[in-house]
Amino acid sequence: MSTVVHSANFSAFKTIIALDMDYFYCQVELRKRPDIDRNRPVGAFQRNLVVTCNYPARAAGVKKLMLVKDAYDLCPDLILLDASDLKDYRIACSEIISLIKDTFGVVAVENLGLDEFFIDVTKILCDREEEYSCETSIKGFCWPVEERDSCICFEKEEAKPFVAASHLCFEIRETIKSKLQLTCSGGLSNSKLLSKLAASIHKPDEQTVILPQCVESYLSNLNLRKLPGIGSATYQSLVDHFLVSTCEQLRCIPVERLVEVFGSRLGIRLFNICRGIDEESVHDTSLVKSISCEERFSKTERWSEVERYLGIVVERLLDRLVEHATVFAGRYGRLLIISYLRSSSTRRESISCNVPFDVIRLCTLCNSIKSPSNDYCDKFSNLRRSALKQLEGRCFDLLRERLGSDFVVCLVSVGVGNFVTLNDEEPTSRPNSIVSFFQRRAPNSTCSYKVSEASSPEAIKCCICDALLNANMSNEDINRHIDKCLSMKSFNINKTQNALDGFIKSRKRKASSSSSYPLDGTETS
Repeated sequence: MSTVVHSANFSAFKTIIALDMDYFYCQVELRKRPDIDRNRPVGAFQRNLVVTCNYPARAAGVKKLMLVKDAYDLCPDLILLDASDLKDYRIACSEIISLIKDTFGVVAVENLGLDEFFIDVTKILCDREEEYSCETSIKGFCWPVEERDSCICFEKEEAKPFVAASHLCFEIRETIKSKLQLTCSGGLSNSKLLSKLAASIHKPDEQTVILPQCVESYLSNLNLRKLPGIGSATYQSLVDHFLVSTCEQLRCIPVERLVEVFGSRLGIRLFNICRGIDEESVHDTSLVKSISCEERFSKTERWSEVERYLGIVVERLLDRLVEHATVFAGRYGRLLIISYLRSSSTRRESISCNVPFDVIRLCTLCNSIKSPSNDYCDKFSNLRRSALKQLEGRCFDLLRERLGSDFVVCLVSVGVGNFVTLNDEEPTSRPNSIVSFFQRRAPNSTCSYKVSEASSPEAIKCCICDALLNANMSNEDINRHIDKCLSMKSFNINKTQNALDGFIKSRKRKASSSSSYPLDGTETS
């Protein structure tokens, strides 16, 4: 009979969960094909290689990165599904991250590739300490015990948070399974290294805890090839130089000798990981910083060829931006980056500019209606065509201007960065924002930019076209509107020049006056 585990100081112990999706590409494909029996051997292939397969296929001898021909020879009943288009896997990855965030709230989530995730739950355990403080049974397995959901009497305080973390891990795994129809294996320990190793002990659809006091014994007889970061070349060098193959043997090698052979960075890491030491924190990569697509081709000096490849890249990029905005609440990027590689160089050259306005509108529209109607679909289709036309036009014009008439290129790439989420920050909350400047302007200002008295207090009148702009527009959107007005050939030049002159003069007067709202946005005493 186990005794009750009393509350521990959960904040004193780092606790990390690792989730490893089971045969991820296969699962995503099977989710789209419910008619296929999951107990049959199924694999996913790209070109002529099997990239992953389910466990019935593995039992028949099929392995990852095996040639398709060899896989069929071993398992004639194998069902192979095409996994060349990564779109569905990226969407599934984003759905998993979004679900983790929804379940745990503000938490650092780091993903490796599309199917592995690290979650630092140390803070969550502190917040839920009372809820889990009396738990005595670990969910899943606890190495080295080969019994699921075992009750254990813990003598060390540092073990208690992992009992609670096992329940959190089980909770998120069950949530992913029920809502996304995807299974995963979980690992828990006090570092990313050990959590990843723990997730591989019992698969599929299980979870394992490696307690801090068990780390040394777990690693002792572990083959070095199983440690993350030790590839075949590094392993062979360790065997050749030191005749070692396990963590216990590697511990006998002085750090100076490892640094001498492998250099400072890798040498010190090898010295640490064979002892279970990994201080690397979980870096939140749940929200991407940039999205890009590229196309490599045989070198060409014909603009028609470059334009064709660029069109393919731009359309692919727009689809990925829409995918991202659909999952992450209308999140959009504001910086467009066009890159190219000359055949005579190994270094890419790039041009950057603002993202076309209709691309931003398209991304924000993805969050406006959760249950699309026919009107919404029509509006979306029309806006997508317009966004694609703007994006293509901007990329074509900038690249053609940069390349000129004498060029030979072999690669084009288009990317979007500087992402923001809808309502991340209100424009009026920023002291230096254009909207704030407009709203603080004195009534007798000569600047033609002013809030219309007849309209909503959130409307701003453009001094060039007299259009009423929404105050919720970002600085970039307002600047973009002004640029568009200035680029029109039909505007009144004198009127525009006077309006802009008034704007500049009013700012100079404001800078020299003792206004309570100086230009730097700080209040005067």
